Amino acid sequence: NTPAWGTEQDSVSKKKKKSESTYFNKTPRWFNSSLMFGKHYYREPFYEVMKKELIISHEGEQTTIALLEDGRLFELHSEEAKSDFVVGDLFLGKVKKLAPTLNAAFVSIGHDKDAFLHYQDLGPDFLSYKKFTKDTFAKKQQSGSLKNFEVQPEINKNGMIDKIIAKDDVVLLQITKEPISTKGPRISTQISLTGRFLVLIPFDDKVSTSKKIENSEEKRRLKTLVESIKPEGFGVIIR
Repeated sequence: NTPAWGTEQDSVSKKKKKSESTYFNKTPRWFNSSLMFGKHYYREPFYEVMKKELIISHEGEQTTIALLEDGRLFELHSEEAKSDFVVGDLFLGKVKKLAPTLNAAFVSIGHDKDAFLHYQDLGPDFLSYKKFTKDTFAKKQQSGSLKNFEVQPEINKNGMIDKIIAKDDVVLLQITKEPISTKGPRISTQISLTGRFLVLIPFDDKVSTSKKIENSEEKRRLKTLVESIKPEGFGVIIR
C-alpha cells in the first residue's frame, strides 16, 4: 500500500472517525516511521471510511444494478430478461432423441433447440420422479404430498441412459443452464426448490445446514425446528 502521511492530530481524528462509523468498510493504511520537524512519527494504523450503496432498478424486462462507493459509481450491471428458460424453472419435457455415444438425451421443452440431458443429470431418484409423473397423469397421484408415495430404487450412477428412458417419454425437469445462441438449455431431472432461507429436495429425508451457519448451537436449533415441520418425503437444506 502507498504510505499515507499526516500530523499526529490527523491520526487522532481518523481514529475517532473510525470509532463513530457504522455500516462502513474499513481500509487500513499505515504511517511509516520518520523524523519530520523534530517529531518522531511511529508506525501505527489509521483507517479510511468508505460508504457503499447498492441501487437496484427494475423497469419492464430491464434490471440495472449499480454499486456506489463514496457516491461514485464503482460497478454497473444491466440485464434484460428476454429468456423464458431461466435457471431453476420447472418443465415437463418429451424425449425427442437418445444419444448413447454421449450417454445423453435431447428433450423438447418448447425452445427452438432441444434441451440437453446427460445421464449424470438424471439424479439417483429418477425412477421415483418418473413414477410420480406417470401416476399424476393417470390421476393416481392427486397431490404433491409424498407421505404415502412408494419410493423407487436409486439408479446406477454409472449406467446408460438408453436403459433408463426411451424416446417420447415425458419427464419432469429443471433448467440448470440457460440456452445460448448455438445450444439449447441444460437440464436435470433432480429437482430442488430454492428459497431465501431453505432448499426443499423431494425424495430425500435429510436435514442439513449451510456451512455459512458456523454456530453449532444455532445449527442444532434450526435442524430441530425444521425436522418438526418439514413434510414427509422431503429433504431440506437450511441456508
